[in-house]
Amino acid sequence: YPCGACTVCAFLAFGKYVLRKDVTLNDAININGLLLSAVYMALASVSLRPFKCLGNPDGSASLGADRSILCWQRGDHQLMVALSFLPMLGGVLSYLTLIIWAVTQYPRKVSRPGGVKFVKRWSFAFSRFNPTSYYFILVLVLRDLLIGMTPVILASLNELLFLLWIVTLTSYATLQARLWPWKSQMANILDSGLTGCLIAVVVLGCILLDFNVARGTVVIQILSMMAFVLLSTAFVAVVLLVLYRAYKPSKTYGIFLSHHKLGAAVLCRWFKMLLTGIIKDHIFLDSDDVNKLDAIIEVCAWDCENVVVIMTSETLKRMWCAAEIASAHAGEGNVVLVSCDGNGFTEELIEMLPDLWSDEQQATLAAAGISMQAVEEAYNSLSEH
Repeated sequence: YPCGACTVCAFLAFGKYVLRKDVTLNDAININGLLLSAVYMALASVSLRPFKCLGNPDGSASLGADRSILCWQRGDHQLMVALSFLPMLGGVLSYLTLIIWAVTQYPRKVSRPGGVKFVKRWSFAFSRFNPTSYYFILVLVLRDLLIGMTPVILASLNELLFLLWIVTLTSYATLQARLWPWKSQMANILDSGLTGCLIAVVVLGCILLDFNVARGTVVIQILSMMAFVLLSTAFVAVVLLVLYRAYKPSKTYGIFLSHHKLGAAVLCRWFKMLLTGIIKDHIFLDSDDVNKLDAIIEVCAWDCENVVVIMTSETLKRMWCAAEIASAHAGEGNVVLVSCDGNGFTEELIEMLPDLWSDEQQATLAAAGISMQAVEEAYNSLSEH
């Protein structure tokens, strides 16, 4: 790989400085990234080859690639092990670390200034996949790493190697079929077909393996016991999670924006856009969540963590804004007051509450479970903060 990478860089330098072509640093990074991703499985396998030792009848172990070299007993093997750390650290682990960093940074980077530059620099990792499946590059890298490393680590355990390969490929095929991550429909179909063919090759290839029946029985027993323990643990965890959610259900929304639409519709839209880039919780805005407008009282009372009241000149005088505030207060939710142009609770406003809305409007509030007493209590309590 280093020779190939240097050759690519030499061609790019020749094109830039001799042929005067528009070659950028991003081009060099993307070409080398594609090259490394193509040989990653082979690089992982080759870098660990000095550790692949097979047992001898006399109890010693020899290198799998050259049985004349005894493992851990001669200087030539120890030198090979030392040199193997160069591709392992410089290629395999460093590439995996960079991919993990890029995947974790992607959601934050693309939503902020400079996001286009980030996407162009990491085009080899993300441009092949749908935006919602940007993380699939990490799945590919982990799959290649497992397939490349397991023949070395499990060189003398054919039974476990076979099972691990089948689990790895089947898990990958299931996830790929579920996400359908590639941008091209043909690429998704080819990936599914090739993975299916690879699974078939592994299954047919197991016929050629020299299985130790006694050892295989022990392996199956151990794996069956581990599977039973994991399933039992998972079952207990699910039961505890169901009981916890029944006792303390999770809330759908992190923030509910209560506002007078005529006075603060644009402001609330800006608030939501700003907060969406900062927090991961869902934000309720009536113009976006029209399917829940008939349940805003319940949402404010029980289904959101914070009710943010945008107090413009008419907010506290509006019947449904008052209902949202009262329901949040009654449900002991966190009410955050945002004053616009100095507007807020006043004694005059609280005193005029009984005459602020008509009998018909008060009846509508009562039908929704909000009494005038609840509104007055909420206003009085919040005005003290």
